[in-house]
This record gives sequence, C-alpha cells and structure tokens, in this order.
Amino acid sequence: MRNWIEAGWNQRRDSAIEDFCAEDFSGQDARQGQLWGHDGIGRLMAQMLIAFPDLRVRIDDLVAEGDLVVCRTTTTGTHRADFLGIHATGKSISMSAIVHFRIEGARIRQAWRVWDALGVLRSLTSPAKLKGGLGFAPEIRNLPQSETDLNRASLNCLLDGVWNHGKIDISNSLLADDFVLRDPNAPAAYSADQWRVRIAEVGQAFSNARFEIQSLIAEGDAVACRFRFDALHGGKWMGFPATGATISSDGALIARMSLGRCLAVWQVRDEYGVYQQLQNAQPVLRAASAAT
Repeated sequence: MRNWIEAGWNQRRDSAIEDFCAEDFSGQDARQGQLWGHDGIGRLMAQMLIAFPDLRVRIDDLVAEGDLVVCRTTTTGTHRADFLGIHATGKSISMSAIVHFRIEGARIRQAWRVWDALGVLRSLTSPAKLKGGLGFAPEIRNLPQSETDLNRASLNCLLDGVWNHGKIDISNSLLADDFVLRDPNAPAAYSADQWRVRIAEVGQAFSNARFEIQSLIAEGDAVACRFRFDALHGGKWMGFPATGATISSDGALIARMSLGRCLAVWQVRDEYGVYQQLQNAQPVLRAASAAT
C-alpha cells in the first residue's frame, strides 16, 4: 500500500494504476461516487493532480487484517485549478482521509474512501461564501481469543451501544482516562467528557439514528471501522433549522486500543455531504410551511 501511494500519487508514475490495481478494480468515493476500472481511478487522480499539481499524500496510520488494508492519510497541496466548483485560489490545503482497500493477488481489487471535503472548502473560501428495536446488552458474548479480538469486540460494543442504543455510560468502562478523539472538522481534539457532550448534542438535533458498521478490522492495537450514519433531522444543526429530512453520512475511523479500552480515535466524516442534504431540504421545508 505504501508503494501504491508513493508511486501513484507522489511520484505520478504512469504505470502505477496498471501495476497496483486489478483490472476489475472498483471503488466508492464519498464525494465522487462509484469508480469503475482503471479509467475511474485514473479520472479521480487526474482531477486531484490538476487542481493541486504539488499534491503529496502522507500515510499517518495503517491497519491490515486478511485481505483488507486501511490507511489514514493527510494530503497537502496548493490550489491551482477548479476544485469543488471553486476557481484557483493559490491557497494551501491539508485534507484528511481514511481509505479501506481489499487486496487480491497483491493488487487492489476494491477501495472505499471517505475524505474531509468540508474542511477543504473551508480552507479555500470564506464562511460567507460557503453558507451560499431490540434491547442492548453491553457484554461481549463470545470470549475473544486474543487482545486483538478483544479490541475489535470492544470498539464494536462501544459504537453500537452509544449510537444505536443511547448507552453513553458504556463509554465509562471502554474509554481510557486520557482518551482523545481527533476529527478534522472539530476545532480541537475531544476528551472523553467532551465526546460525550458532543454525542448528546447530536442526539438533540437528530432522532431515529442508525449507526451501521460496514467494515471492522483489527491488527495489533489498531481497529479500523467504516460506517454509515442515518438519522432524522429534528433540531438545529450546521445553522439549519429542523427539516424532518432523513440525513445520511459516510465515515471512517481508526482507533488505538489497549486491553479492550480505547485510547485514541482518528475520524473522518463526510460533513459536506450532510451540509448539502440539509441545504437541499430547505426549499421542501419552506414549501410545506407555506402549504399549512
């Protein structure tokens, strides 16, 4: 994976896609949609490299299990051409992303990428322009066979309990005392108590939440998760009043664990997608209000 990122993104080697990606490669990008074959990944790379000619990708974290590899990356570059509808600004960007890869025969067969589009937009433009069921039991039912298995089961228990069942208190036993969560859209890292407050704020703005874990892999003390969050917008969020719309958001995270307790989380969510959904729901909300 390091060779792919270095050869394809940092060295711009012409043969990188053919060398590292399977012929039937497919990918899913949170903002770009479905990417099919060498042409699909080629178009994505071309768009990024045209907009940011000096683009560099750094691997910050790497987790592997079986045929899955998860990378947390930081991409930097200077904005020299149109990107996300914004003309060249000459500004520097730093973009966080988490990518899940499925490997077959030493080549990339599938990829799922979540990246911080909203953070990039905030770097490139001004805020004014941007404005334009069942009961839950927290115990782990199957006894883990190793610390890695314990870490995976604990993180699954934490995420499912907190988001799907409202059991915020389960975090008291599953988060380390010095736990920290980092998200590119947060002004600063969250402590355990600050994260609990943030969860409560989400609960006030959204109801009927469903947190779907789409992939969960572990290696050593690291656990990587790809997820989807769906909820009903019933309170003020991102400056938008309640719309009653169902909002969906893709995300990914990598957690560092120790004996089943979470020490740190690096998370990237498609906040720009949430913003767009809330913005698009406003005309529907106004029409419904006018009708009554």
